[in-house]
This record gives sequence, structure tokens and C-alpha cells, in this order.
Amino acid sequence: MNRKMITAVVVAAIVMSTVQVYASAGPIKITGSTKTGYERTEDNEYKSKSEIKVYMTSELDDKTTVGLDLKFKNSNNNTANSESNSITLYDVWVESKLRDTMALRLGSQPIEIGKGLWMSANGVTGAMLSAKLNKSNSIRVFAGRDQQEDTVYDAKSRTKINFTSEIQYLAWDNAFEKGVGGIYFGKQDKDNYAAVHGKYQFSPRTTISSEYINNSQQDKSLCSRSRKWQYKKGWRF
Repeated sequence: MNRKMITAVVVAAIVMSTVQVYASAGPIKITGSTKTGYERTEDNEYKSKSEIKVYMTSELDDKTTVGLDLKFKNSNNNTANSESNSITLYDVWVESKLRDTMALRLGSQPIEIGKGLWMSANGVTGAMLSAKLNKSNSIRVFAGRDQQEDTVYDAKSRTKINFTSEIQYLAWDNAFEKGVGGIYFGKQDKDNYAAVHGKYQFSPRTTISSEYINNSQQDKSLCSRSRKWQYKKGWRF
């Protein structure tokens, strides 16, 4: 049995054991996505990468839902004839219904705001309160910390340090017959964000979506009164 077959068997065993644990608590819903890429480096090396993401949710009772996200990654360097495999646990969260129209989610969870121009990430640890105001309007409030450690170099101490960023946001969405629109206000460490986004379906095969975001940051290292403005604008069709 070659290495790829062994990896496939191990992955299948892990997925099945996870399904059995959740299935004992209640019905399980499994969805997923795949991605494959090829690359030629400056050293004329040919590399390939494949990813499989698996999303699992299960209702423990009529008020409690748990979720788990896994990523299986396979990387190959065809020139050097090398291969690597990894399994990453991205999210583990529990959501409790406080009322029929209000829920609280705790744990490491995926964050998707607007069209994803500011943030579309997994593994963000925190608490999210969501509420449906009526048939068309809903709000979400989140406070937490990004667990994706970024390594930076401290010029003074000449050492590498790791840090995680604080994330907060308030989002409002309004759904109408053929689309959805909304605004949100967010904060990531020193950066403050304000954005408006929308999506409209012209026909079953034609949908247009857009998002405009403004990021204002006060650069205290230069002057306490100076303010630097950055603008980002994204369009998706």
C-alpha cells in the first residue's frame, strides 16, 4: 500500500470516528469543499497542493448545536519527489438558543462579514450574539481574538515575537425579495472599519454583489494628532 493510500485510509478513519461521536448525540450534517492548485517556482520546481475542508454540525437538543471544521491538506514537490500531509482542526464551537430569535455561539468559529472584503476567516475564538429582529432584519455582535499567530521581528530586542489580534464587530443585514444589503462596524487592534455591502439577483443566472469599506487608523508612532486614512473598495461579480 503506497503512502497516498495509507493517508486516505487514515483520513477516512478519523472522519468516521468523528461522525460516530457526533451521531451518538443527534443527527449530523456534513458539508465540504475542495481546492487544488499547481505552482512553478523560481527554482523551476513543480509543486501541487490539494485541500479538503469538512464542516460538521449536530443538534444535541432543540436549543443546543455544536460544530466542528477540519482541513486535510496534501502537498507535493514533483521535482524533489517529496510529499507532506496534514490535518488541521479549525473550529470547535457550541451554540445555544436563548430565545426563538436569539442565539449565543461560543468557541473557535468561522467569521464571514459582508462579502469578505475585510474578514473571511476560520479559527477566531470568541463569543457571537445573533438576533433576528423580524422577517427581514438581523444583527450580529462579536468579540474575540484571532488565534492565527503572526510572527513579527522586534528591531529593538532583535527577537521574533508572536501575537494575536483582538476582533470586534457589529453587523446589520436586511434581506429583501431578490437580495440582501447591510452595514457593519468593526475593530481589529488599532484599525477601525465601517462598510456597506449588498447583493442583488437580476435573474437566476445573474447576480451582482459589491462592498465598500473604509479603514481609519491613528498612527501614534508618528504623532498623537496625526491620522492616516486608507480606503479599500472591492467589487465581485
